[in-house]
Amino acid sequence: MLSAKANKMNISYSSCISTVLIKSRQLPVYVAFLYFFVSGFVHAASLVTVDDTYGIPMSQPLLVESFGVLENDTIDGENAGENGVTATLIITVTKGMLTCPGAAPDPGLCADGSFEYIPDTTGFDGTDSFVYQAVSATETSAPTTVTLSACSGGPQIFSCWHESVWLEKLTELGYSTVQEGFEGAAWNVARSPNTANSITSQGIVWTSNHTATNNLTTGSGPARTGNYGVFDPDHGVASGTPTACDVNNPPAHCLYHDGFSGSTLPGISALHGVGGYIAGTHGAKPAIILDGTTQIDFRQVFGFQFIGVIDAGAAGFTRFEFRELDGKIGQALYIFGDDFILTGALLIADGDLAPWNNPDGIINAADVMIATQLVLGQRVPGTLQYAHGDINADGNINLADLLLITQTAL
Repeated sequence: MLSAKANKMNISYSSCISTVLIKSRQLPVYVAFLYFFVSGFVHAASLVTVDDTYGIPMSQPLLVESFGVLENDTIDGENAGENGVTATLIITVTKGMLTCPGAAPDPGLCADGSFEYIPDTTGFDGTDSFVYQAVSATETSAPTTVTLSACSGGPQIFSCWHESVWLEKLTELGYSTVQEGFEGAAWNVARSPNTANSITSQGIVWTSNHTATNNLTTGSGPARTGNYGVFDPDHGVASGTPTACDVNNPPAHCLYHDGFSGSTLPGISALHGVGGYIAGTHGAKPAIILDGTTQIDFRQVFGFQFIGVIDAGAAGFTRFEFRELDGKIGQALYIFGDDFILTGALLIADGDLAPWNNPDGIINAADVMIATQLVLGQRVPGTLQYAHGDINADGNINLADLLLITQTAL
């Protein structure tokens, strides 16, 4: 049975000659008839195309080499591009520029499946797409979609440089989010010119990347929205001389590694994503490091630029670091942060405060009593109390939280 997609048949023939002797009743002779019996088989070429997704690198064009979009397409089970199949653009992109470098006139998509894409500086919202058809000598495929995204990687680690597509990926993976804009009361101890070695907010302990020597502060200068952004006022730690450090691959001690880190409180569920807006001076180059091992590098940032990562693994991560990579003695580079988003249930926020430092899983009068003591300043909350008692996630345990805990206990 022929495939519905086939539009032409390749037929190979074989032939045999049969001689049939028939005795004529009218003629005293035998007449030999020679005829050809044609036998053969019918083969329908099978051209199969698959939708593609490409991650667009941050601050540079996406270059896709031959065989590009044809790489995962097949004809008769073999690589389509390597077997004469070509790609034809049907619908082009709408939020950037799609070209076939060196072609004149430019078809947008090269016949061999390669292309270059540059997103618009203003109209690009995190994704774009185009549609092509694969064409062989005998058939044309159905329209096939290519998605271009500001998120790369997977299936476990994703890196993204556009907030909207990062949030879409989180939703697709089923993760909830919590926002941190450094505006809550928990940050009041670190309003510039004041600093703090650590600040606990919404289940996360924030510090400088150099906790032994440096503190964090918040100020209006690095704020993207609201009143405050976060930064290390000492901008990292480094040692050496400009002469010794002014080399292509400077020693580790020459690098400031400016930035800030966050860790989950004990008892808080692991994180699966963290992202935020980073502003850099003089083209600072940031990276996000998860649990001190997984490092995702990004391109240089100048104004505020969103960068984010997702760890879809079952274990997730409990610590993250935003680190500037290139600043060194004699050439310092700074980063500032604002409008962060984190995934997961960062706050337990169940009102379970009793017994002290050993919650029993029951919300009752004992929890109301401890909440009252905290509100009145008779006890000082620790990290565990913030995790359970900050019901409205404003960075403090106050009267509003006490009322909610009392309602639950009743």
